[in-house]
Amino acid sequence: MDGPMNVQEFDFIEDPVLRGNLERVSSHITNLRLLALSETYPPQERSSFRKTVIIYAAAQIEAVLLWYIKQQKTEEECASVEQFFRVDQHIYQLSSRERIVRGSDVSKQQKFKFHNVNLAQLVYLCQRFEIIPKELASHIQEVRKLRNRQHIGGLEIIDKDYTDEDVAFALRVSEEVIEYVKCQR
Repeated sequence: MDGPMNVQEFDFIEDPVLRGNLERVSSHITNLRLLALSETYPPQERSSFRKTVIIYAAAQIEAVLLWYIKQQKTEEECASVEQFFRVDQHIYQLSSRERIVRGSDVSKQQKFKFHNVNLAQLVYLCQRFEIIPKELASHIQEVRKLRNRQHIGGLEIIDKDYTDEDVAFALRVSEEVIEYVKCQR
């Protein structure tokens, strides 16, 4: 088992509520990892503990990335612009599949709120603004996929087990994100 995350690792986060939540999650991760190793519990329960660790690791990644992007970008900068062609006037029908129209290109600013963003969107934004390396973004996507296995209604196979390797990977990526953001500050 890798060493537990040190509470001081979050001292770069100025927001005391976020820092406290990250520290609390770090403590939960440590406790759950110990339970996952205990032979006191049957294998399925230990897998559930590992699953919860992965969910918490993804939550840490999401929280740190959201905090990081909020330090650099506004909601307006993160909003996308939708481009589309608006038909202003139908001029002539050539066939059932073709017509002549008059129109204009239109740009529409999409609404964006930080409090509604999810991990996939955060990774997209971080890549769009080139604020995290591509390899790190790829690792975060893998953790997101592991975490999303919690949504059992959409699974195509029976979710049997989360492994120690899954946990180690998720925690390693969480630590990479935390260290990367800390070093960028």
